[in-house]
Amino acid sequence: MTVAVAPRRLTLGGEVAAWIEEYCVFPSGPMIGLPFVLMPWQRKWIEELYECDEDGNLRYTSSLLGVPKGSGKSTLIAALALYHLLGDSDEPDPWVTCAAASDRQADIVFNAAKTMCEHSPRLKEATIRYRWTIQPKGAPGKLERVAASAGRLDGKLISMLIVDELHEWTLENWTVLVNGTKKRRRRQIVQITTAGFDKESVCYREYDKGLKVQAGLSAIENYLFRWFGAPEGADHRDPKVWEAANPSFGSLMTEDQLADACANIPESQFRRYFLNQWVEAEELWLPAGAWEACKVAPFELEVGLSTYIGWDASSKWDSTAVVVAQWREDRLYVKAKIWERPLDPNGAPVEEWTIPVAEVLAYVRDTWRTYKAKEIIFDPQFITWNAQDLVSEGAPMIEFIQSDTRMVPATQVTYDAIMNKTIAHDGDPVLARHMRSAMAVQTSRGGQRITKGKHRRIHNMIDGAVALSFVGDRAMRNRTPPSVYESRGVLTA
Repeated sequence: MTVAVAPRRLTLGGEVAAWIEEYCVFPSGPMIGLPFVLMPWQRKWIEELYECDEDGNLRYTSSLLGVPKGSGKSTLIAALALYHLLGDSDEPDPWVTCAAASDRQADIVFNAAKTMCEHSPRLKEATIRYRWTIQPKGAPGKLERVAASAGRLDGKLISMLIVDELHEWTLENWTVLVNGTKKRRRRQIVQITTAGFDKESVCYREYDKGLKVQAGLSAIENYLFRWFGAPEGADHRDPKVWEAANPSFGSLMTEDQLADACANIPESQFRRYFLNQWVEAEELWLPAGAWEACKVAPFELEVGLSTYIGWDASSKWDSTAVVVAQWREDRLYVKAKIWERPLDPNGAPVEEWTIPVAEVLAYVRDTWRTYKAKEIIFDPQFITWNAQDLVSEGAPMIEFIQSDTRMVPATQVTYDAIMNKTIAHDGDPVLARHMRSAMAVQTSRGGQRITKGKHRRIHNMIDGAVALSFVGDRAMRNRTPPSVYESRGVLTA
């Protein structure tokens, strides 16, 4: 009887891993400057990436690695780039391109490689480091940093292309760089990302291709696909799900860190960034049902309560929103008045409509005077002249410019208030639609802020949500405000 034996896979991965751990160091954190130690999942992936035949020809020319945030991918691919530049004996003239869709993201990987060279005595001696390139001393080759947001991408002869955060890339820029590898005999395209939301993107196309290869539904043999994440339908609050989805769990990513993220960011963001799951839309600001859970019985505003007014208008004058908030014991009761561009009988926006400025101004004025509002918080970008009329009447106007510095904390405090049911509302369907249209976007300085989604649909407006964040921020900050508001004129919060 003859027993079939699976062919043994040859790999250069052991040599690659040994070179990385001998020459590279950690580029940041408490272990900066100490020898780089690969985690088990990183070592296994390198072994797969460098599978080859008996002549050393690589099996995979293209790959996609999907991992959650905080898994150590930036240091891993920085070390891999340095190996290709300095340690790969089969590449006599290496050209490594570390590419990202933005300058900030491109800096992350390149600076990690550059810092490794500066803190490793042997790499420091072997390289010349410039602002955006690293070159071997006395040998051909270079490692370059490229941002798709700036400069020309064509005209390259790339031997290793590292594409970071593929979910941020456009198909056009991706195609130009990938074409720059086609003239190389031993080309490698290494794509690394967390999950996205746009299923028409190049990232989802590559992801879908990988799924088909993995399931044996595609004849492509030179494509390596590895995706670490939670399965669809998994409970995003379960620590066991966190551990299974995060390959660096227990070392770079701890249960306490993930518990904190789960409690403080929108569910869709947590699923996408920390469970590496594709979401149906952009990062919804609020989890499903969170706003509805704050609904109470119908109520009316009352004279004598601590009152705040938030006022926001859209850039295209499609809508404007005024949200009035009153403290009642331990809950902030909110009511909204929203003016929107109407639709014609065919469902198209009425072009000739304009916001009834006089009506809006009268409503803000009457509400302030009736309830003796402590603050009228507004974005001056589109309301400046109208606000000046109220200023001249002595209204307590507070400018709230929608910068990241202002909107990140306002977004977070309002989100927390909704999740804790500190905010109450009467179920106004127009305000509810504005809340559903609000997305959360990660800012370059950290933290999220609400923004309008990119989806194209009728009445895709968020002015109600923005006005709510204005009053949420100010009302929570001034939880015990003075009994008499003495300010006059425009104040900057």
